[in-house]
Amino acid sequence: MALSFGFNALNYTIAARKIIENASLSFGESKRYALVGPNGCGKSTLLKILAGKLTDHEGEIFGLGKLNIGYLPQEPFDDVDLEDSVWNIASHNLKQAASGWDLLEGELIANLLLMGFSSDDLDRPLAEFSGGFMMRAALAGIITGNPDILLLDEPENHLDIKILGSIAEKLKQSAKIILFVSHNPDLIDLLSTDIIDMDNRKFSQFACGFHEYMKRKEELIEKGEADTVTREDKIKKLKEFIRKNIADKSTTKQARTRQKVLNKILKNTADVPIRHENSVKLNFLNVPKQPRVYLSAESLALSYGSDTIIKSGSFKIERDDKLGFLGANGSGKTTIVKAIANDPIVERNMSRIEVDTMTSIAYFSQDREMAEIKDMRLEDFVQRLFGPEYRMILARFLFFHDLDRKIGVLSGGEKARVGLMELVSKRANLLILDEPTHHLDIRTVGVFKDVLKSFPGAVLLISHHSDLFDGLVNKVLTIKNKVLHEYYGSYHYIRDKHLTDEIREDIGSKTVNLLNPKEKRKKRNDYRARLEKLRSSLEKLEEELFQLELLREEASSEELTKTNRKIKKAEQKFNNIYELKINIESKLRDLVSDS
Repeated sequence: MALSFGFNALNYTIAARKIIENASLSFGESKRYALVGPNGCGKSTLLKILAGKLTDHEGEIFGLGKLNIGYLPQEPFDDVDLEDSVWNIASHNLKQAASGWDLLEGELIANLLLMGFSSDDLDRPLAEFSGGFMMRAALAGIITGNPDILLLDEPENHLDIKILGSIAEKLKQSAKIILFVSHNPDLIDLLSTDIIDMDNRKFSQFACGFHEYMKRKEELIEKGEADTVTREDKIKKLKEFIRKNIADKSTTKQARTRQKVLNKILKNTADVPIRHENSVKLNFLNVPKQPRVYLSAESLALSYGSDTIIKSGSFKIERDDKLGFLGANGSGKTTIVKAIANDPIVERNMSRIEVDTMTSIAYFSQDREMAEIKDMRLEDFVQRLFGPEYRMILARFLFFHDLDRKIGVLSGGEKARVGLMELVSKRANLLILDEPTHHLDIRTVGVFKDVLKSFPGAVLLISHHSDLFDGLVNKVLTIKNKVLHEYYGSYHYIRDKHLTDEIREDIGSKTVNLLNPKEKRKKRNDYRARLEKLRSSLEKLEEELFQLELLREEASSEELTKTNRKIKKAEQKFNNIYELKINIESKLRDLVSDS
């Protein structure tokens, strides 16, 4: 019998705010569902209910019975001693399964290696690793338990872009049903078979990929808007007829008939998707004048405890610079930004970091602690930051209602917006941002990027969202073999010319290749055939772009917009194919070197 589970008439309220209202849904075997929706809509809450972490809900949950559920929260190690070893923490839940422990032990080792750990790493304290490797350790332990159902809350947080593909493939094999929350379109397309749209306390299911879902939802919104206009016009006409005719004996009957029709229309309000016109509006306050050079680092050497993070390297942050910082988990990105922000935990061995006297730094940390403000009311905290203008600021960050909630009960995305509010309140001309978009929904990430573009100062940005770098950065920092490198130019140029091999080596060097020789040979031949097709496609697109550029030179004002649209579409297609080509070439090199 096929596995299935779900809920009927589910309701859940937090601090007098209804998060889930009369929701019913079922989930079937061999399906993988991405939960998508704006921050605070109840995605994490739903996973907690299904995982049995929240029990004060109303409604029926069916089909779970004695099924093995694997649950990965946003912060998987809140109640774990991080000084314990990677192995002990990852295997904690598996020790319940005494029978077959030897088999599980071998599988856990394989999964940890697949996630990028070396065999020497397994006895090291988990605290020594970056957030990305902590997340991988949690995932390895959960999937080794062979769950029937996997519940994953933003598994992409802290993870390298390149590792997401291999993790997605492993997750597909590890459970009969997967529900996951994600704000990453790439992961949604890699992993999901269906999308559950959660918006305005309503649940809608789409059996398609992310971009098709966005298209269909837009069509539903447009249809709903048109229907609303028609409905409002009909209501207006009915009310006008009733007003004019209700007192006239000859037309009273007609007026009463129309009143019944009106009452029915008013009662039966259709559930239509909402267009979210509001978005986070970030206006940085009182940005100081920029220096010519914010800071320069020469002969950089950094350590974290007894570990050497950077042996050498130099870079500058100059006027109007927007720097992207790329690299695999654990390579030292966060350590460097902490050194710039003068965090006492980082030792600046023999290095020289000179900061201009006009430089004022605002630092946003991925591990920002909110413990000291968790019991504060949201309204009180923002009023403390901004004074009399605090209500306007709350509205800009999409906080309109329930302002008396304590910060500790906010969703992950809402807490992220609180962190950004705190950032905005600081008078700074240099922003140092370490994974600022964690937990933010896709719409807000796009707005945040636009704000960074217009920020009248310099930015140093660490992120695993490559879309944030595209069209934003003019420099890229990256780390290879504990040496810091600085590159100038657009993100795509730097990525294609300098970064591919580094990322491949940093992330792919520990990947375990379990293919036998015959499978490797077949894979190599398949990759080579695909590369030929991709090269042919790129040549055709290059010719197409050349011809379009010629057309643009001679285009009239009416034709120019259409031609520019075609060029943009062709460039996007070229970039997508080129990135795929680079990825396959990387995989082919791995197979050849491993033969």
